[in-house]
Amino acid sequence: MDIKVIDQLVEAARRPIELAFGQRVNEFIGRTLDQNLTHYKSQSPMLRQVVIQELGSVLRQLQPDERAFFATAFDSVLRDVIKAAGWKIQMRAQAPDAIERWDENRRMDVVVWMDQLAQQPGDSYLKPLLSKLSREDQLRIAERTLRAIVHSVIQDDARVRSPMFVFHKERVCLEKKLVFDYLHDQIGLYVYQFLDRQAGAFLNEPCLKVRLYARKQLQGLQIMEADDLSKDIMAEVREDFLRKLNTTKTGKDSFFLDSLLSTYLLGFVNRGRLVWHAIKNQLAGDVSPDEIPILAVHDNDEQLKEVLVSCKQQLKPDCKEVIDSRYNNDYLRPLPASEIAADLDKGVKVVEGLIRRCLETLRTYVADECRRQHLIFSPR
Repeated sequence: MDIKVIDQLVEAARRPIELAFGQRVNEFIGRTLDQNLTHYKSQSPMLRQVVIQELGSVLRQLQPDERAFFATAFDSVLRDVIKAAGWKIQMRAQAPDAIERWDENRRMDVVVWMDQLAQQPGDSYLKPLLSKLSREDQLRIAERTLRAIVHSVIQDDARVRSPMFVFHKERVCLEKKLVFDYLHDQIGLYVYQFLDRQAGAFLNEPCLKVRLYARKQLQGLQIMEADDLSKDIMAEVREDFLRKLNTTKTGKDSFFLDSLLSTYLLGFVNRGRLVWHAIKNQLAGDVSPDEIPILAVHDNDEQLKEVLVSCKQQLKPDCKEVIDSRYNNDYLRPLPASEIAADLDKGVKVVEGLIRRCLETLRTYVADECRRQHLIFSPR
């Protein structure tokens, strides 16, 4: 494939109107695409549309130094995009428990990001956990992560419409953020279930979200002891969850987490009506559990977006500039420091340090504001 064609497809993919990209695909590679589709086993009428969607995502995030390889290996890459789109369609119709063998490419997607996670600088509770994993353990965690993605994203009509694949290390793979959203929980849970019953730190962040959620609900009911009661609810949820894990088999029928752990634990709060149980003796009259309002978890996400935008405005001009350069661009992944340095006429090391300091400052501002508003915030 001529690299000039790749350049034009990238430009079209980055335009806000998706139709323009579809027209370019038909113009430049329509015949090639259709020929490849006839050889693919899936006959879903959605396949061509999903392929174009995912191809647009891959091209939109393509870095300048990847284009030459992409052009050279275009036929192979296109087949991989078709397989990825076919997998996405296939998974929509299958229950995770019915999947006997996970696609090897998708398993390796998760392993690739797991390896990158292990190499990231800085300390976290995950580093010692990752060091405990064999390659077989990694593959099992990959399958559990895929289960959660299939259940929570691919089979969700609203979320599945978003592209899920990128081009990374000369291969088409699941997008990093999508994998990371579920991978952290799966690593912690797997190590606790199968390798080390003392490694319970993976519960700290999800339990904090439970506490903040319960506190916000209690404060909405004007309960004076909201802080203490929310701690009690958090402790109860943690204890109940660990009891569930400790009494569940560790073989093929072991516990599978098919969602975010925080979402699962918040289900303990709502299904168990724990807020009602915590305050029922303080309520005037005979109030049933159904009369206690349940907060919508997703409302918190919209408020977090507002907090993030507001806190960014508090940064110094150089921080706002570098953060805007890194994230407010046509890429769906952060722009490399080397490109930002060239645009800002600064050294790469200077820009890397600036990004690190500015993000840390922004994270502090957001965390403080979330505490003030009693929002559920993950510093991850």
